[in-house]
Amino acid sequence: MRTVISKYNLIIFGSVLLMMFSKDIDAQDQDFGLWTGLAIEQKITKRWDIELDGGYRLKDNLIQQDKTFIGTELSWSKRFFEASALYRFSTVLNKNRSINSHRFGFQTQLKKDINRLTFVYRGRIQCDYAEIRSAKTERIPISYFRNRLKTAYNIKGLPLEPFLCYELFWRLNEYTSRQIEKTRLTTGLDYRFNKHHKIGFSWMINDQRNVTDPTKSYIVSIDYKVKL
Repeated sequence: MRTVISKYNLIIFGSVLLMMFSKDIDAQDQDFGLWTGLAIEQKITKRWDIELDGGYRLKDNLIQQDKTFIGTELSWSKRFFEASALYRFSTVLNKNRSINSHRFGFQTQLKKDINRLTFVYRGRIQCDYAEIRSAKTERIPISYFRNRLKTAYNIKGLPLEPFLCYELFWRLNEYTSRQIEKTRLTTGLDYRFNKHHKIGFSWMINDQRNVTDPTKSYIVSIDYKVKL
């Protein structure tokens, strides 16, 4: 019976992945990018963990640097619940000018396993403080409430875990109209070498909306994680 349920879950998961790529391409400006990342996690106690991470991103069809960053995250977890505080320092290249920014955030996460499927909800509030000296309409900080749903499937007998997630970025400090400014739809595959090393490959549709000159970006991402 469990084998039948697992096969049924895998069929559902694969169908959702196929539906993701059946979306029509609209007239919105489009771009292709590459994101790479490295994360190192260290357990402090049974409940506490700390993680250091960094990344490098390309945009404009891989010909221009988009962002480099380094950050840290402190997490507390118990059973299906996790709470984290995070900080990130980033350098963004915008119109041939480098802008440094500081991100502060707090998030909670709920996790549930059903057979070989894992469901995760993450809610995050983040504030980005940047060196903005230009238009009066630009706000400091830029704040979002991010909601993400993720499901992953553990393939029996293989160190592979396909996943699918959807995320909404709700702008908090847009004084004229607080609304969704970005959505992300991501599918990918994690390969675990052992309990300490994991690499992930993913494909993301990063869709801006309710902003001036919105862009839909198609992004390939490669991430490596080490647990000490």
